[in-house]
Amino acid sequence: MFKEFNKIIEEDLKHWADVINNFPFMVSKPEKIIFNNPTTIIKWNDGSKTIVKCENDEFSKEFGVAMAFIRKIYGSRGEFKRMIKRLGKSQDKKVQGNNKKGEKI
Repeated sequence: MFKEFNKIIEEDLKHWADVINNFPFMVSKPEKIIFNNPTTIIKWNDGSKTIVKCENDEFSKEFGVAMAFIRKIYGSRGEFKRMIKRLGKSQDKKVQGNNKKGEKI
């Protein structure tokens, strides 16, 4: 179990090293947000733009902007989902292994 935990930590450290090396995205702020149902476009102050499209859900401006930020930070929704899956597994194991008092189940 320790090896698995260590592997997750190493992967996260690699991810955050990439984040630090690509630091400019962290200071980017939206300059303009364009809503064109079902598409949300954000033009950032670093000159880049992010385009997200709602495909199967009801169009939501809030969700469109949130997904654009996720894509800006993680590069893609898929990378974001992999992070959730990877980190969610480690948390699920902690929850399944102990009751509320911290005793083994």
